[in-house]
Amino acid sequence: MDHLYEEEDHDSRELHLYASNHADLHRQRMTPIHKNLRNKQASGTYDSNKAHRAFSHAAKDAADRYHKEHGHRFSKATRDKVAAKMRDEFEADSAAGEHDHLLHKKHQKKKTNDSYEYEGNEIMEEIHLEPHEYLAIRILEQRQAAREEVYEDVIDEDYIIEQMIIEGYSDEEIVEVIEAIQ
Repeated sequence: MDHLYEEEDHDSRELHLYASNHADLHRQRMTPIHKNLRNKQASGTYDSNKAHRAFSHAAKDAADRYHKEHGHRFSKATRDKVAAKMRDEFEADSAAGEHDHLLHKKHQKKKTNDSYEYEGNEIMEEIHLEPHEYLAIRILEQRQAAREEVYEDVIDEDYIIEQMIIEGYSDEEIVEVIEAIQ
């Protein structure tokens, strides 16, 4: 009797490894199942029993492909055991956030990792920004810095003019120098 359980464990491990590592099966069957179930989790309609049923279909597909390639058939009990393991792995992985990239946009959490500090009236307050807001502020800061650089150039130009007047240059000479600077 122990030999029977041992063989079933070997079969379930073999089928699970085959299903997990078969690229076409993963792309055609597992990814759509993961996407569907992850979105059900996000919307609050996830049912573990229905998830087991979905993974049962994937396990049957894997067993059929394995049979075609290797000639070995897996029992229904083995396929059910593999489906349960797939479901359990999916639930653990999704709890860890590994399937969040499959979420529909409406279920994706807005990222507020970036924060921006605003200093005003000696009060420091931290403002959490959405990524697009953070980007907009960075663009505005860059534009402001560019304006300040232009302003500094104007100050330098004025300084040059003042120095030329002090030195006694004529208006025509000053105009020539300013045109050359610009």
